[in-house]
Amino acid sequence: MYEVTGKPDNVRPMGRARRDHGFTLIEVLVAFTIMATMLLALMQGMSQGLRAIDRAQNRQLVVEYARNTLALVGVDIPLESGVYSGEADDHVWEVSISPSPYALGPVADRYPMHLLSIEVHVRDNRGSEQYLTTMRLIEAAP
Repeated sequence: MYEVTGKPDNVRPMGRARRDHGFTLIEVLVAFTIMATMLLALMQGMSQGLRAIDRAQNRQLVVEYARNTLALVGVDIPLESGVYSGEADDHVWEVSISPSPYALGPVADRYPMHLLSIEVHVRDNRGSEQYLTTMRLIEAAP
């Protein structure tokens, strides 16, 4: 048996409960819960991304500071064996200059030269560190 309500196109089986078009409270709450969970995951991902960018920028600053300190060797830092250190801004640096353990071979017989090993260590107050090592060839003292 069928029930007709209003217009003839609104025919539905009898016994079925009449339902208004719309969402129930449970459906709305479930949708909000899913949306809140997705937003929380998105915010955590963005937060981690921002922290990673901050660490990368900080790391780049430490690397640049180490390179600049290395460039000062032979200019402001004497090119002689020893350990030199200092502080600037929020960075602490240390330069260690020592004779290299590597032999120059036949070149040393023709030219009075020495090979120096230069190590630069820079760290900042946030815990980032950078080590750079290079060699410099210098004339031997007469």
